[in-house]
Formats: sequence, C-alpha cells, structure tokens
Amino acid sequence: MRFPNVAEPLEKDYDDIYDYTDIDALPVFSEKKKFTELDNYEKMLLRDYIRSAIIEHWEYLSVCPNEQDLIEIRKRMMRVVEDEWHIILKNDKTLRKFFQDNAAVAINKLQKKTEDSPPKSD
Repeated sequence: MRFPNVAEPLEKDYDDIYDYTDIDALPVFSEKKKFTELDNYEKMLLRDYIRSAIIEHWEYLSVCPNEQDLIEIRKRMMRVVEDEWHIILKNDKTLRKFFQDNAAVAINKLQKKTEDSPPKSD
C-alpha cells in the first residue's frame, strides 16, 4: 500500500475502486407484499403462471393435480415471484383464494377439453 503524495488529492486513490464496482454483484433485497398490493399486470402474470403450471402437470402426468400437487405449485409460484420479481408474497387468504379460483378454472377447461376430444385409436 502506498501513501498518497501530499500534492495528490485523496479521492484519486479511491477512484479506481469505484470504477470496478459491478452493479449486478450488489445484493438485491426482496420487498414483502400482500397479494392485494400487486398491480393488475402482476396478477395477470400470476394467473398465467398458475394455468401454465397446471397444464404442464396435466400433460406430463396425464392426470389432474391433486390437493398436494396444487400446494406445491403454489409454493413454486411464490418462489418464482421472489426470485424473479424480488417480492415476498404473504401467503394469506386472498392469495390462496386467487390461486384456488384460477386453478379450478384451468382444471375445468382441461377436463372439458379432454371430454370433448375423441378417444385416441392406436
């Protein structure tokens, strides 16, 4: 470590340190929110996530998700929201009702689609 010359300003020694600061390496802190505090766009994205997760489950396992599967999908959704949006959603009654309602709609559509489609012949 060298000591600055009296004629040099002290800031000169620290300029190099600040030039190499990587903004992506700084910590990101998640914000706690209730479901009701989300805007309409965020709620729409959650609705799409729920529906696509249920469709994916249905297509992969060829079976309707049971209660435990739905709980796991909801937990995964909340992790994705925290990882991607940096929002910690409170798992309150409103969020659970929103999830349940949208899951029911997605499952009903898939069941109707399955009933309407002709059986596959091998």
